[in-house]
Amino acid sequence: MIRRLALVVVALLSCTLAASAHARAPDTFEEDYSPPILIDSSQWFNFELKIGPYIAGDERTLKSVFGSDRGWMLNAEINATVWHVPYVGQLGVGGLWGWAKYDAEALSTTDASRAGEETKLVLYPLAALGVLRIDALARETVVPLTFAGKIGYEWVRYKATTGDRTDASGWNHGLRWGAQAAIELDFINRDSARRLDEDWEINHTYVLFEYYQSKTKGTGDATYQFGLGLAF
Repeated sequence: MIRRLALVVVALLSCTLAASAHARAPDTFEEDYSPPILIDSSQWFNFELKIGPYIAGDERTLKSVFGSDRGWMLNAEINATVWHVPYVGQLGVGGLWGWAKYDAEALSTTDASRAGEETKLVLYPLAALGVLRIDALARETVVPLTFAGKIGYEWVRYKATTGDRTDASGWNHGLRWGAQAAIELDFINRDSARRLDEDWEINHTYVLFEYYQSKTKGTGDATYQFGLGLAF
């Protein structure tokens, strides 16, 4: 009985090995194959490009001069991680540069009608920020949401002109704070996201919404922005 059982086991093993050899593609190196190394580069920086309406102080005065022009602002921001907070995210510092412009035909001082010249208001905000980025939800679950809180100090260079004449110029400064919510885009195509990390060390890409408030007197107020971000 034992001899027959041994013969059956040997026969089954022979059939399994033969089937494996038959299924193996010719001229391959399966014996030396090992799974590819998955690169998960460390995350130390975030870059964000954002756009939104800029509220430069007294909105009623701006509307009387510039009408429906919302003074759309373009912002570029970069953050550097100082500390990876376990099970929370990253604590870091950042810098921001922006540009916005209002323009309209100049108002006549006599009848408030539009004159032939153009009135412009150009602003260049600069800010130094502290940033707490919370990404534990995206790292620990399947929900691709991250959040960030930002606070810092802002300087705004402004210049108002009518035609070739400079009406006002200077610097304003004050506190700035903001809150951000973002959706990471890795889930759309995880293979592409992995290749970005392996080839360019871009850990994540995301779309964002940010609400912020600038306390620079005369050139700041509460507003919002949309944008794109890279974590690398």
